[in-house]
Amino acid sequence: MPFFSILVPTTESTSQFITLDALTRNGTNVLFSGETGVGKSVGIAAFLDNLVREGEQADAGMKFTVATANFSAQTSSGNVVDIFETRLDRKRKNLLGPPAGSKMVVFVDDINMPLVEVYGAQPPIELLRQVVDYKGFYDRRKLFWKNVADTQIIAACGPPGGGRNAVTPRLLRHFCMQWIPDISKDAMILIFDSILNGWLMAQAPHLSEMSNAIVRATVDAFFDISRDLLPTPLKSHYTFNLRDPAKMLQGMLMVDGEKVLTGKDELLELWLHEATRQFRDRLIDDVDREWFDELFNKKLSEYCGVSWQIPRWRELMFGDYMDRAANAYTECHDPEKLSRVFQEYLDEYNMTYPSTMNLIFFSDARAHLSRVARVIRQPRGNALLVGVSGVGRKSVTRMAAFMAEYSLVTIEITRSYDSAAFKEDIKSMMLNVAKSSGKGLVFLFSDTQIVKESFLECINNILNTGEVPNLFAADEVEQIIGLVRPLAKAAGKQDSRDVIWSHFVHLVRESLHIVLAFSPVGEAFRARCRQFPSLINCCTIDWFMPWPKDALYSVAERNYKDADKSLGIDNYVGSLSAMSGVIHSSVTSMAENFFLTLRRRTYITPTSYLELIKLFLSLLEELQGVLTARLKRYTVGVDKLNQTNAIVDKLKQDLTEMQ
Repeated sequence: MPFFSILVPTTESTSQFITLDALTRNGTNVLFSGETGVGKSVGIAAFLDNLVREGEQADAGMKFTVATANFSAQTSSGNVVDIFETRLDRKRKNLLGPPAGSKMVVFVDDINMPLVEVYGAQPPIELLRQVVDYKGFYDRRKLFWKNVADTQIIAACGPPGGGRNAVTPRLLRHFCMQWIPDISKDAMILIFDSILNGWLMAQAPHLSEMSNAIVRATVDAFFDISRDLLPTPLKSHYTFNLRDPAKMLQGMLMVDGEKVLTGKDELLELWLHEATRQFRDRLIDDVDREWFDELFNKKLSEYCGVSWQIPRWRELMFGDYMDRAANAYTECHDPEKLSRVFQEYLDEYNMTYPSTMNLIFFSDARAHLSRVARVIRQPRGNALLVGVSGVGRKSVTRMAAFMAEYSLVTIEITRSYDSAAFKEDIKSMMLNVAKSSGKGLVFLFSDTQIVKESFLECINNILNTGEVPNLFAADEVEQIIGLVRPLAKAAGKQDSRDVIWSHFVHLVRESLHIVLAFSPVGEAFRARCRQFPSLINCCTIDWFMPWPKDALYSVAERNYKDADKSLGIDNYVGSLSAMSGVIHSSVTSMAENFFLTLRRRTYITPTSYLELIKLFLSLLEELQGVLTARLKRYTVGVDKLNQTNAIVDKLKQDLTEMQ
């Protein structure tokens, strides 16, 4: 069973969704509210899937059709109109409704995310209120009234604050509101232990008794992290919810337990590796990392009765790239062997593509490449890579996609590139996923390509729901349904238009891997994390730290060794490499002192370091050229003087003889 199809019922969730079922079948609009990560969206989505399946039964009394919308800060009223016009049938010129014999349920997630205008209104919410109040809306082009029939709304939201706004009471009065309390430790343990224990019983029965201890340690650590690592302006991405331990568990389930989990130590190493990837990789400084290391060392001792040296598991690395034939997710024990494997992939990449890459696989580069490769191998695997320019975010993404044998797509920004062109590129990517029968495709998108914030609205929707409202025209929808029908049939799905479209959306969510390369510099990153919560909630975050000393030395050494032999620096490569690293580190230290003194931030990036090396080599070549020219001129001058002296001596001799 796919990981995201697993649903473990608890006492709380069962009672909540019995109430939701009764209200929905009665035609009542429902609003679920609760803190982020308590399971509102996942639970409602599972309920709606079950509602649709029950309606497909021959003896069903009522059929339901479902549409999903995800609001963000940039959602407009036009986006809401697109949802209704796309998912409802046009029965008459002025009447929209679901297919005959069924009712439409529109699920609106994060309903309170749209920005408040200067006069206090939220246009998307006002349009929703118009649909609920008056059962319709005005056509945007011809300005006539369109009725909306047999449609109700289920919504979810978090409490106001952190980018969310209070919803107008004029809309809330139409909803039956239900508060979803924070999930308890016991409920989390029940959910995760059911999944992990079931997997261990099938894959490694001799280790199934450890399931409860590992789950308890995970849940306890999650609550400690959520309590102590709080978001601040500098750490705006320090938001943790139920998705994080779930992704951690998903990573563990990637392993072939029969071959890899031979003993207790192997299982604990796998658990610690996945915890590190999910939680530690997003931490931005050594203080937080050391706190995390101590926390998990404590949980390891408390729940599993094991005491390890922290460095033993800090460098753990799992991947499916060591053995191409087996393609198995296993631990990589030998860093040198890993570097050789990555170098082989790099050589193959450079032979395959005309735009070659010159990468150096120092320890941090190996770690980041392994992390991105792990993420894009997972269904619904999306990554947010945060680091300053030149740190290697795009290069490791290209390498990871090549290692996974996935296509990689990025956009080319031109002067006329706009939202329409971006949507065309998104359409092309989604169609490629369908044409390749769900083979992975990586979309690399950086913050320098954000011409308009509406680009992130599309990204936010794909991350959360797998589709963008009103993206495809009617003829393109029919083309997609014809393309996906054989795939849906092979997956055992019913041959209905809505089911086939849902399968297409499922393929996109599973196989289109979005990798975002953002810079933490300035206010933009914090604002986007706040306005588009899916960037944090639906992505695995990897924070790129400044290059360590060994990386600075390795990069400089490679560049100096590759320099022109005529420069004559072969005997000084080691000294030059060490000095380059010292210069970069000292300037970085001075920049920090400058910030502490004047509160003005100056960023010293890896690009600056590479420019330093390039500048030194170019200046050396230029100065050597100047010296060579001077030496040649002096040599010619000396030769002329020698020739002149010889002529003078000859003349003197001739004069003497003539006298």
